Amino acid sequence: MKQLVVLAILATGVTVAFVLTDPLGLTNQATPATNFLTASAITLETFSLLVPSVALAFLLRRHAKEIGQLIGTITCLAMPILILVNAVTWRWIGDSFFSATLWRAATDLRESLAGHITINVVLAMSYLFLAIIVTTAVLWFASRWIARFWEASRRLPGPGRVFLAFVVVAAPGVVFCWTNFQSVRAAMTQSPFQHPWSLMKFLPTTIEQGSEDQPRLSRPSNEIALATVLLARQQQQRHVALQPNVKSQSSAQLDVLVVIVESFRRELVNREVMPNLTQYADRGLVCRSHFSGGNATNHGIFSLVNGLEAIWHESAVRYSPLMNRLLREAGYELGFFGSHNDWRKFQMDGYISSEHFDLFEVTAPGGMDRDRQAVQTASSYLQRRPANAAQRPPRLAIVYLYATHAPYRSYVDDQIFQPAANDRFLIPYTDSSREEVWNRYKNSAHSVDRLLSSLLREDRVVVVTGDHGESFLDDGTIGHGTRISEFQNMTPAMIFAPNMLPRVIDEPTMHADLLPTLLGILGLRLNDASALDGIDLLATNDSGLRKRTFVTRDYLSEEVAVISSPRDISNGVFAATGSVSFKPFHAHRLSVIDRYGNLLQDESSDAFDQWLIERFGKRRLTGSVFEF
Repeated sequence: MKQLVVLAILATGVTVAFVLTDPLGLTNQATPATNFLTASAITLETFSLLVPSVALAFLLRRHAKEIGQLIGTITCLAMPILILVNAVTWRWIGDSFFSATLWRAATDLRESLAGHITINVVLAMSYLFLAIIVTTAVLWFASRWIARFWEASRRLPGPGRVFLAFVVVAAPGVVFCWTNFQSVRAAMTQSPFQHPWSLMKFLPTTIEQGSEDQPRLSRPSNEIALATVLLARQQQQRHVALQPNVKSQSSAQLDVLVVIVESFRRELVNREVMPNLTQYADRGLVCRSHFSGGNATNHGIFSLVNGLEAIWHESAVRYSPLMNRLLREAGYELGFFGSHNDWRKFQMDGYISSEHFDLFEVTAPGGMDRDRQAVQTASSYLQRRPANAAQRPPRLAIVYLYATHAPYRSYVDDQIFQPAANDRFLIPYTDSSREEVWNRYKNSAHSVDRLLSSLLREDRVVVVTGDHGESFLDDGTIGHGTRISEFQNMTPAMIFAPNMLPRVIDEPTMHADLLPTLLGILGLRLNDASALDGIDLLATNDSGLRKRTFVTRDYLSEEVAVISSPRDISNGVFAATGSVSFKPFHAHRLSVIDRYGNLLQDESSDAFDQWLIERFGKRRLTGSVFEF
């Protein structure tokens, strides 16, 4: 029992030390040791979680001593380890180790995410495993050595008295934290990965979906009416087509190029990082507050090629990409060129596969050479040779470039931003490495810009955008697909066409707007424009853009963020959030978030209600229930 008591005390000390000093550089928000309140709270939280297992060992010492000691030992050894693992999990996905988010990533999405386990991830996990082994060994052998010293000394009290003394000493900490509960709760909300109670879900640090303290838009009583509304909207989307004789009435003979740059941050579009694209974009339409359909590739590209918000991704509409269908109806030949090939794993084969294109050329990711190959093949596909210029029909080429995905590849000659991380930088990385990784990312974009220069011509319609954004610890996480935030869900969007007047749009726009805008440029009109969620940006002024709402979604959950204009940026408000699913239908209003994806729990918004009414017709809102 003496070793167990020592182990509990050491485990508490090591856990608090991990939180306060952040020796592995995991959190980038380490609590200062001078903050006595926070240090006291963490000590109390840790010790209070260890007390029950140690007390159980004392109760079982006569009849089941081995079982009691085993439970106590495992609990004490696990506590600092869980704090370490939880910090890594929060750094990666923005949620705790014991969360539905991680469970879904490890089960439903396991196959699709496995392909992103690179050497960078393996190295980081190896260092974490080494830290776990070292911590466990130090705790075990230190507790044994101290326990032996204790056994040899007859002047020291027994383990029961020592343990009871520590419980009594901890009592004032309970009073101190309780009297300062609001401050402790605020610290837990700001950095939950540093608090053991947050790890064990003793106190919620986020508003759970459908919680009782938030308004809920639940399944309406008339489910038949709801099913009718959803079915009618899906049929409307599937039956939309070009107006009769549209080909003869339009000037749709221009080639169309759509470039999708992986993990594309809007800050990259400047004359220092991407000079060719910046100069080209200055002559067309630039959307400076643009949102992808979501924070992952599947939702972003789905929204782009269908003119729909990504909430429809799980519906039957996914298997009939509208961009392909309409341009083929207008006489276009279709080509897709990409340096990525696992579309099925991410449920994208419904709109990216050989059956949807006349020419489909994709390769596995492999650095800049694969991107160069995709650009060269697309350039050849779009080239109009004198011998066939008159006979060849217009063509659509979609080019997907992957180099700007982690680990951010670039040519040696383009590595102008220094210091930059090398090929073996860790994923997840620490805050001290953030600038070097950011420079590596900019170098990758610089290489992509050089490749794009051969495609950016003035005799074709060109759309350049990203599939989503990328976080570099801006919102507390790395990468994408983990949190709705400005950094993961926003991406650049530029459209150029011959004789287009330059225009900059600062109002919020979305991926679903790009298809109707492209159709407008080509003079192709739909028989039912209301079938799309997006609008023609060239036919809409800023005033019209301010009146609408739309959503961008999360990859690991059913959560969406409702974007409206004007947003109350002065008060830190970025978007209202909700949870939406059609299988079965539910719509829960959640809260309001800031640009980092953090909940503003003192805020409220009816933007979610407004969006529901705009999307599914004017229905009656009774209390918190959305009725049809």
